[in-house]
Amino acid sequence: MSQLLLCGLAAATLSLLTPSSADERPSFESALAEARRNALSPAGQAFEAAVGQKFGASYGPRLSACAKQVKKPDLRDFEVLVRLSVNGRIDEALVSPETNLAVCLRDSLKDGTLPVPAAPNYWVRIGLKLRR
Repeated sequence: MSQLLLCGLAAATLSLLTPSSADERPSFESALAEARRNALSPAGQAFEAAVGQKFGASYGPRLSACAKQVKKPDLRDFEVLVRLSVNGRIDEALVSPETNLAVCLRDSLKDGTLPVPAAPNYWVRIGLKLRR
């Protein structure tokens, strides 16, 4: 085999072993920018409001459970970004700031559901203002 062919095979093998950008968690900033773009239209704003209502009703108890579960819960306000699949399943959740309470809630959202978005891989922002 020629040197060039061996190098090409080695590069192809390496690319199979390294994670692609699709496997990496997106940055909070890039997901927030996308969520803001999604909320620019009247339909996007209405969808964000519907998600906020459903989120409060469905995941408020989880937030309360997290507040009891973590030691000294950090009660600062935080934002949650969720990426929804075409059927409304939460595929990804990001929080900022990553307080102990926010991280607990984020981890509890895996495979949860929210309203069905207009498109797959749809980012939406949920701002959580905690009462102290």
